[in-house]
Amino acid sequence: MKIQVTVISNLNKKVNEHEVEEGTSIEELLNEYRSDLPYRVLIAQVDNVEQELSYVINKPCTIELLDLRTPMAKMVYQRSLTLVYLKAIWDVLGEDANTNIYYALSKGLYSEIECDREINDAVITKLEKRMWEIIDANAPINKFVVTKTEAIKLLDKYGWEKKSELLEYSDNVHYIAFYELDGYRNYFYGHLVPSTKYVDKFDLRRYKGGIILRYPHSNNPNLLPDYEEEDKLYDAFTDAKNLGKTLGISYINDLNKVIKNGNYSKLIELIEELQNTKIKNIASMIKYSGKRIVLIAGPSSSGKTTFAKKLLAELKILGKDPHYMGTDDYFVEREQTPVDDNGEFDFENLDAMDVDLFNENINDLLEGKEVDLPTFNFIEGTKEFGKRITQLNPGQAMII
Repeated sequence: MKIQVTVISNLNKKVNEHEVEEGTSIEELLNEYRSDLPYRVLIAQVDNVEQELSYVINKPCTIELLDLRTPMAKMVYQRSLTLVYLKAIWDVLGEDANTNIYYALSKGLYSEIECDREINDAVITKLEKRMWEIIDANAPINKFVVTKTEAIKLLDKYGWEKKSELLEYSDNVHYIAFYELDGYRNYFYGHLVPSTKYVDKFDLRRYKGGIILRYPHSNNPNLLPDYEEEDKLYDAFTDAKNLGKTLGISYINDLNKVIKNGNYSKLIELIEELQNTKIKNIASMIKYSGKRIVLIAGPSSSGKTTFAKKLLAELKILGKDPHYMGTDDYFVEREQTPVDDNGEFDFENLDAMDVDLFNENINDLLEGKEVDLPTFNFIEGTKEFGKRITQLNPGQAMII
């Protein structure tokens, strides 16, 4: 039986009406459009619901084809490539090798492998070679669903006790989707591609005590991004990891246990004390370094202002009196604010900031000049002047 479907290619939103046989998969449907698509499709939305390419069409629907330029498809690529990586580790280093994938770093994923062998360049070369063999074979990635009880047994069998514990504490989970690649099984928090040919761009890079698994990003799906060292970010993540070990909270299920046992208030107090100790150490570094500009960076609502106030207090205790400045007063005029893909004002974009005025004000303050600092009126969407005439004392620092 023929079924009428509407096919939309992502971003350019080109719409096509199409007839398919009932039981056709989205992957099979792609064969009709492959030559018209600029990049490889990794996942689809069927009537606005995320579906894998193996999804079978059995009723009229609207199908949006998504490639690596979308966040949804990027995560599918990342998860699928991770499966190939874990399978290669399993093959090269054996079933007893334990891999922890920690965080995004240097346009990739940073991981560490625990095993009875040194992870040197020769081992990484073998892992990369094995990954290419798996990808070149276009090995199928098969999905199967099991009950929560069966999933816990599988995880215990493989020695993945933390994943097993996480399921035990997940009261609302009853079924788990596992993926299998040539005998290797694991579960992921989201969809994967149907076979390994879809993740044919990657590299492995040895870094510190681990490996960075790198892959294409949305701005250019056909190329790996240039490698950039992110040592400070690595150090911050390492501090957080070490803190987790100190507190006995290295995984989300460890935190779940603390919450269920009612001990979370003590944990919050301890973390606050540790944070205050760090702020005292930072204040001491600032005092004795003689630096005059201290920059505090982070996304919206991450605690920058709270952190800055605590740092200011510690510096005053040490006899310093830095000047505080927030960058919220340096937004461009509302009509000059860039917009995102949905037409909404994008205040996170650097172009939303009047960088030239900010640089001019900072340089003038450092030179001891009197400066008319702006105050941004968020209701009117414009900067106002004449309210904050400011001049720094000789050697006075700025907290920004």
